[in-house]
Amino acid sequence: MGCIVPARQDIDCLEVKRLYLDQHLLPSQIAKVFNCDIKTVRRRLEKTRSLRKFRRRLDITDEALLASYNSGKGVVELSREFHCRHRTISRRLHGLGIENIRRASMLGERNPSWRGGRYRSDGYIYVYKPDHPYAIGLKI
Repeated sequence: MGCIVPARQDIDCLEVKRLYLDQHLLPSQIAKVFNCDIKTVRRRLEKTRSLRKFRRRLDITDEALLASYNSGKGVVELSREFHCRHRTISRRLHGLGIENIRRASMLGERNPSWRGGRYRSDGYIYVYKPDHPYAIGLKI
């Protein structure tokens, strides 16, 4: 019993290179366009010396990233907005000089350790009230 091997496809290396570099498609997306295996696309890109291990997302401008970050969004929200991994956003923000990256998706009630905004410290009970006039660091 033999296995069925699909017919060899003639995929133009220059077309693959154009899709990868000009239209910023990933090798997996190019493989879907040509209906072939991702290994085939990678070999074609290696043949044209176009394949890069880490490719900077050129469609995410620094200005757009900073504007969205300064509007109060966290890394997870930004990764959903720009359709990329949160690690990509973290690296880009770090490259822009932002050291303490806000993770807005884990603040307050969205945090899995949230206990209703109350905690006890040194005999005092603190309550989370960011809009209170006498708040000490967002709590009273």
